[in-house]
Amino acid sequence: MIQSMTAFSQQQKKTGAGIFVWEIRSVNHRYLDIYLRIPDDFKFLEMDIRNLAKKMLKRGKIECSLRYKMDGTQSSELNINQSLVNEIIKVSQNISSMAQQKPQIDPVEILKWPGVVESNSIDKEAIKKQVLDLFQVTLSDLSDHRKREGQALCDVIQQKRLEFIAHIQTVRERMPELLSELKSKWQTRLTEFKEDVDSNRIEQEMLIMIQKLDIEEELDRLDAHVIELERILSKEEPAGRRLDFMMQEFNRESNTITSKSSDILVTQAGVDMKVLIEQMREQIQNIE
Repeated sequence: MIQSMTAFSQQQKKTGAGIFVWEIRSVNHRYLDIYLRIPDDFKFLEMDIRNLAKKMLKRGKIECSLRYKMDGTQSSELNINQSLVNEIIKVSQNISSMAQQKPQIDPVEILKWPGVVESNSIDKEAIKKQVLDLFQVTLSDLSDHRKREGQALCDVIQQKRLEFIAHIQTVRERMPELLSELKSKWQTRLTEFKEDVDSNRIEQEMLIMIQKLDIEEELDRLDAHVIELERILSKEEPAGRRLDFMMQEFNRESNTITSKSSDILVTQAGVDMKVLIEQMREQIQNIE
């Protein structure tokens, strides 16, 4: 199923340990790029979080943010790592002695030292399942949003595809009439010559001209591309890169048709085709 790469989801859950809030944002990206913003106490879950995201998402820049608010009923008492404090004081005294200076130990500066102050630690294993389950719920909600937007994008592309088919038909119907007009124009010019001309040479030149203007092969390839486009849109797997490649193929054939054409109607149809290709390409940039 076609999925968009743009979506947002937020889910929260209140537990005995506090309130957890997951936010996941997804935007366009060439590959899958997962960026995590989680409290230090939950860094041990990073690999599990990434693995869950990779199972469900294939492309996009994914920003995952976890907010945690401790239950107010829990004690907020701070603990001092006494052994670390003793070591800091000892090292400070040694340095002061080496510098032949009187020790100047600021307790406030010691408190700023990483690891000196310890808050009541959370029971990691007890909340691991709750945090990951909530992430899975948020991820599923994000995926649902991507699918809904993806369906909307698919509908737009399908509509453009039908318009493209109409232009192909217009050009195909015009070609026999255009070739007939060309042949008639050549015959009219031949009658203007007073002297004899080599009719075989004229026929050869006319044939070369008709071959140069013939776009039947390009139209046939566009027919095949249109069928392939519909097939890709109906597949369950991620299709963004394949669709982008198809737009390149559409553009190549449309450019050839426009360059070969000397007819206003065919040229206009070719221009309209290129406009539709660009409109489809813009939508495809959002598809996973």
